[in-house]
Formats: sequence, structure tokens, C-alpha cells
Amino acid sequence: MLLLLPLAGCWSTPVRQEKPLPFVFRSLNLRQQDSQGRPAWELRSPEARYELAARMAYVRFPRGVIYTAGQARYRIRAARGTVFNDGERITLEQGVTIEVIGDRPVQITGDRVNWIPRQQLMEIDRRPVALDDQSRLSASTARFRLDLDRIELRGQPKLERWEAQPGPAVGQKGAAPIAPKGQTTAPSQRQGPPKTVLMVATVDWHPGSGSLLGSGPVQGIRKGDKGSRQLLSASRLVGNTREQWLDFQAPVKLTDTAQKALLQAGLSRWNFGTQRITSARPFSAVVGQLRIQGSSFEIQQKEQSVVVPQACDLRQPGDWLQATACHWNWTTQAFKATGGVLLRRTANKQVTRASEVSGSLGAKGLAVFTTPGGRVSSLLELPPKAPQRAPSAPVLF
Repeated sequence: MLLLLPLAGCWSTPVRQEKPLPFVFRSLNLRQQDSQGRPAWELRSPEARYELAARMAYVRFPRGVIYTAGQARYRIRAARGTVFNDGERITLEQGVTIEVIGDRPVQITGDRVNWIPRQQLMEIDRRPVALDDQSRLSASTARFRLDLDRIELRGQPKLERWEAQPGPAVGQKGAAPIAPKGQTTAPSQRQGPPKTVLMVATVDWHPGSGSLLGSGPVQGIRKGDKGSRQLLSASRLVGNTREQWLDFQAPVKLTDTAQKALLQAGLSRWNFGTQRITSARPFSAVVGQLRIQGSSFEIQQKEQSVVVPQACDLRQPGDWLQATACHWNWTTQAFKATGGVLLRRTANKQVTRASEVSGSLGAKGLAVFTTPGGRVSSLLELPPKAPQRAPSAPVLF
């Protein structure tokens, strides 16, 4: 009994459990293979802190590669990241860049990317942007389906387009640098404000192939010279950024505020490379007091001209002109109609036939027509003469 007394007076002090310190590694190297043993993805970092209990790794300056069928498809880099459960989910933050490897590289950037390798999915929820040498796609959020090579942009997506600028050839002074072997560069021609801005409801874009689908309504602005603007609207758009074209689905409306012009058309294609807007569908247009119709049209942006290649029909107060083709330059206001020209004038019911008629558009929006030469046939209907009164008999005083 006495032996138990000293034990009764002892108190046990609880042991303080300290949080284990994370392991710090000089580097991190994660690799994953697909079901056929080919590389699926890899992620490297020069420095990593690993928490064993949480199975989390904090990495600095991560770099990675994603493979498709064993071939390197995308390169990844960021300022920092977090790896969960040995790569089940990876969060990349600060200056995240995903580069599509190829001869015409594309970059996808964002401030934060949640990458789920097993689902081949990347979610960009902070300032997603996709860039090539002449275009910029942006939205509030984006989902990158790696297995489908498809970026789904949501939240006021916007397509900005720069026009190609002439420059020195490769190897000359001032030309873009040649990429080292095994690397790619995307020489940018995005200098100054964009020439064209298109706003759509949603965009699905395949950066590898360039295929693009935008749901409407579509609203666009194109800035011209001397502060002029062209406004565009369409129901939706389909295109290909690598092939440099966009198809605007009907109804298509194009307004030029400086020229006081309005064009309404069906399916129309905008070709970036040639800077042409064409349509093989019937259209109608109004320029001032001049009304134009035709079975097709072509807007030549470089030449600042509009061509109606078939069934040209022009009407204005007092005049009606029909021809095979018409050409109008909106800078010089010069106009030309060719091929079986038929000009009807209300005054005197005059009808003129010619192989070619030229003219210009005046300040009041009325066209003045002239026949520059060649054979002209005119039919002029004069008003009938008034009947002459018989002389009255002389008056005698």
C-alpha cells in the first residue's frame, strides 16, 4: 500500500502534438502513361514542398507536357502550382500558358487553371485568352477539352482580329527570329488596336485545326480609315482561324456609318487573308438615295470597292439601271456598270442601251451616269405637240 502513495501524487502532462513540417525537395518529376504504355503527361518543378498528411505538393515554376497518342501535343508553364493526390488534380496559377505545339503555334493563357488529367480537362476560371499571330479570343471562363482539342469559351466571348502588316522577310533585319530546333514561336502581328471585334454568345474553338463555332447573336465592329466604322450583325458564325475565314449565317446586316450605307444579305464569308467579304446569295443595299440589288456581291476591303458580278439592279428617284455587273469604289465614289446596260429615265421616258455606263455618287446620295464611249442606243419619247389654233378673222373698224 505504501508503494502506491508516491504514484498517487504524480500528474501526467499531455504531450503536445506538433504539426509535421512539409518535406522540401529540390525538384518534382511526375509522369503518367496511358493504357498502352505511352507517355500521357508529365510535370516538372525545380522546387516542391510536400505535405504527407494532406497528400499535397506545392511547386514553383512548374513545366509540363501533355501527349496525344504518345506525341507531345501541349506545353505548360506557370509561376506556381498545387498537386493533389499525386496528380489526380493540379492547380496552376500566375501566368499560366498552354502552348499548342506545331508549325503555327497557338497559346492559351489564364491566371488560374484547374487541370484534371484523368478527365483530360482544364478549367480556366480567371481571364482565359487564346492567341495566334493575328487573333485574340477571350471570355470570362473557359473549359479546355484536351481529348477533343476544344476550348469552350463562355461569358461574353470576344474575337479580336488584326490585319497582316507587311514586313521584312525571314532572316532580314527586323524580321521575326527563327525558332531554335525543337521550339516554336508565334510571331505576333497584333500591334495597336484590333481592326475587327466580334462579340458572340458562346464560342467553341479547336486550336489545333482552327475550326470555330460561335452561337449568336453576333455583333461586330470594323474600324476603317479616318475614323470610319462598319457595324455587322448575324445570327451565328462558323469558320476556321487557320484557314482564315468566317461564315456569317443569315440574316446578315452590314452598316457603314460614314457612307450612310446598309447591306442586307444571306450567308456571307469573310476571308481574312484576301480581305474580302463575299456572298453567293441575293442581297439588297441602300447607299444614300441609291438602292442596289443583285444575285451576289464581293466587298474588296483592300481596294475599298464593292462588286456585283451578276444581275446588277440600281434604282434611284428618276433612274433605273440594269446591267450584268457593277463596280463601286467608296473612296473615289466612282461607279461603273458593264454588260447589256439598260438605263431608264422617268423624264421623257428615255431608254438608253449601252455596253458600259460610268458615273459617280454625289454628295446627296444620287448617282450621275455617263456613257464614256462606244455604241449607245437611246429612245426618247417626247410629249405630243399641242394642237395649233386657227387664226381668228380680222376685225374691221
